[in-house]
Formats: sequence, C-alpha cells, structure tokens
Amino acid sequence: NKNHRQRLIGGVINMDDLDQAIYSTVHSSRIGAKKIAQRIGISHQVLLNKANPSNETHKLTVREALAIQLATKKKDIARAMQIAVRDRQKIK
Repeated sequence: NKNHRQRLIGGVINMDDLDQAIYSTVHSSRIGAKKIAQRIGISHQVLLNKANPSNETHKLTVREALAIQLATKKKDIARAMQIAVRDRQKIK
C-alpha cells in the first residue's frame, strides 16, 4: 500500500508510516479502542498513549502489536514493518 511505504531519509528509516499504521489500526477498527485494550489486557488510556505518534515514551511491544492485529483482523502494522525491513535492506 503506497500510504504505508517507508520513506528513507539519509539512510535512516522514517517511522512515521509505522506510527500511522498503529494509530489507524487502533482508531479505525470496527471493535473500537476500548475493546482492543480489553482484549489485549491493557487499559484503554495506555493503549491510546501507545498508539499516539507524538508520545515518545509509551510504545507498543512487538507482542502488543501482534495482539492488536489479531484482535482487529487488520494487518497494517505488519505491512508497515515488512516494508520498513525491505526498504532498509535495499540501502545496504
């Protein structure tokens, strides 16, 4: 998906696309952020903090990202990560 393509800046991956995928998955899911939080075992507010691209201190763990994708049945986070890895390998 073109919207989730990682941008390379000076050989460093810009994580804005990954952050956007996380934010979008949490905020545009049919089940809603409260239900996602409940299903993955964290508080609603903690999930919102971790999905906030502007929050530098609270980030999802890999296991939380996987749990969110399983709960929502959305693969955007995995796609953004896959593109980041692929693009990073191209610049080596």
